[in-house]
Amino acid sequence: MAAVLLCLYWFLFSVACWLLAAIHIYDLKLPQLINDILLFGKMKDKKRKWTIAQWFEMPKRWFIHFYIVGSLTNGYFTYLYVCSYIFHHKPPTWLTFVLHFLAGVPSNASTGPGSALLLLLLMFIQTFRRLFECMFVSVYSRSTINIIHYIMGISLYTLFPLCVLCEAPNLQTVTSNNIKDDLFIIRHIAGGVMFLVASWQQNQIHRQFAALRKDDHGRIKTLHHKIPEGGWFQYISCPHYLMELVIYASFIVVAGPHHITLWTVFMFVVSNQLLSASLTHSWYKSTYKDYPSRRKAIIPYLL
Repeated sequence: MAAVLLCLYWFLFSVACWLLAAIHIYDLKLPQLINDILLFGKMKDKKRKWTIAQWFEMPKRWFIHFYIVGSLTNGYFTYLYVCSYIFHHKPPTWLTFVLHFLAGVPSNASTGPGSALLLLLLMFIQTFRRLFECMFVSVYSRSTINIIHYIMGISLYTLFPLCVLCEAPNLQTVTSNNIKDDLFIIRHIAGGVMFLVASWQQNQIHRQFAALRKDDHGRIKTLHHKIPEGGWFQYISCPHYLMELVIYASFIVVAGPHHITLWTVFMFVVSNQLLSASLTHSWYKSTYKDYPSRRKAIIPYLL
């Protein structure tokens, strides 16, 4: 059974993203308070009036917290998984209770043990790579994010392991042979290749962004925004968001088509990335009068 509470959580966040996207598309005039909640980073009006939401803003560079928490959480769950599934250690009581609460007793698995292990490992790689980029690649401006964006980011990476395991086989009933039989099947290879290619592309895009603010010696020379050029930027404004979609699509491929909870996570990521791309694309066009008209927001030639 899909974890109803987790599915509902991601579904509601997805609906919120689509409502905000509709408001943006139809250019509805919103109170400053709503704009402060909706917009982040460079999209915020520098001359905006004060609202109570600004009390709950934090530096955009705090994105690094997502990946610190995500690396620790997904690394820890991968360790627990290996201990339980491969070395047959008894899982912590709290984890058994949480999974039973979310998925019911007994839970019906919609993905195999090998798929679950690979998903946890891929998310750990993703969060650790992003942590490395935040520390050594990215150059953040002095812009801010709202606490709602912060909560969404933290919850995505901390809840992901539970979203995977709530539809995986019981931690106490799987043998090593079960895992071997469920590893290196076609969808794992396809999903793994998708993940690696998209991760590498996203890393290159983040390096392009950082290069706009560094000199030839790698020293930071400005915190101002510039128009990125070359590569994927010939076609779209937000290729890093497109690669994020491909990364989460690779998780669906690895898990298989019946993992409902993971589908709701993917639905949220799609909704969030499309909204962010639309807002960013509009900001570029309104800020730079010479912005290339041929560029789309996130999908080349389409959107």
